[in-house]
Amino acid sequence: MKKLISLLFIFLILSITLTIAAQSTNIGLITEVENPAVPSYNKAVESVLKALESGGNFNSNFLKTELLTDYLPKLSYLAADQADLIVAIGPSMQQSVKETAQLYSEKDFLIIDGRVELDNVLSIDFAVEEGAFLAGVIAALKSESDVIAFIGERENNRSKKFEAGFAAGAKELKPEIKLLSEYLSRSKQNNTARERTDQLYYAGADVIFYYSGSASEAIVASAEENDFYLIGVQNKLAEPVSDKLLTNIIKNIPYLLEKESNNFANNNHQSGFKTYDLANSGLMIDQDTADKMLAESILDKVELYKNKLINGAVEIP
Repeated sequence: MKKLISLLFIFLILSITLTIAAQSTNIGLITEVENPAVPSYNKAVESVLKALESGGNFNSNFLKTELLTDYLPKLSYLAADQADLIVAIGPSMQQSVKETAQLYSEKDFLIIDGRVELDNVLSIDFAVEEGAFLAGVIAALKSESDVIAFIGERENNRSKKFEAGFAAGAKELKPEIKLLSEYLSRSKQNNTARERTDQLYYAGADVIFYYSGSASEAIVASAEENDFYLIGVQNKLAEPVSDKLLTNIIKNIPYLLEKESNNFANNNHQSGFKTYDLANSGLMIDQDTADKMLAESILDKVELYKNKLINGAVEIP
């Protein structure tokens, strides 16, 4: 009798264990090749996955990449490795996600900061023009020369949204302000990013908003030598790269990774397109850096215009 009870107890424990395992959501995640000039969000992503796993409802497999050619085989590995949701982070992964999602049409995919039009893919992008609008508000209020500038790495739709939002925010405060812009992908006698940033300063810009990837170090070096201010764009909160940095506009990737993972586990996941903005915490400013670098009067204006954007009281052309 005791032996039978013991066997029944073991069977019960195994049944519970298997039930819990069956209910767990398996997340497979892959991120872009890291840019050494830009603070990585890999550690923040790892922290999110660990937090999800600690609740007992998630298992995860996080793969980093070193080459662009890693994308397709690693995505395929995750899809074939029993992942319930395959997550890719970064715009450079769009084509690889598309090819993998077509091959594994029964799987669900999520691409963050990218766009793929397939029935089994949820694409998430950011209303970056809203964050850029706040950067423009800050630049207009901080500038003494009434000349500000935008630097983009490539002249594409994404960069144009940053530039448009920045211009709209600045001109909302100072209609007469002068805005200079520079795209590093434009051929200009092979001038370096540092030289072109210097030229913007020589033209009068005393606050520069930059979205420039690998050129960030050169831009920061110019600011430190020439004594002007910067506003940056990052994928996570990070230590300020310079005491010339007023703040960063943050694409809150760790937050939305946690949110969308829980949505999937709770059967609230739908393919298609979703935009994260100021209203749903997908975008924010680096408040700690802003608090150190900006006067309270400027911080109050930023909060005012943030609420105006959320409430639709101001619009970005």
